[in-house]
Amino acid sequence: SLKHRRQRPTESVSDYAWAIEELCYRHDGKMSDKTKIGWFLAGLREEFRVLVTQKNLPFDEVVQNAEALESK
Repeated sequence: SLKHRRQRPTESVSDYAWAIEELCYRHDGKMSDKTKIGWFLAGLREEFRVLVTQKNLPFDEVVQNAEALESK
């Protein structure tokens, strides 16, 4: 479920983001980016979460920031 979904240790940010977006859509097809970002960050691995938290970015940009950190 969305409430319990966490990024797995070997799961890529892209795969995790896709899973969260799918769960968000199932929960509420019109969920705001702000709410999606909250769910995404809640389960994102700590090493990425601290660095990608920025205000007023769309969901896609938050995901791109996390992906960039992952590739470093």
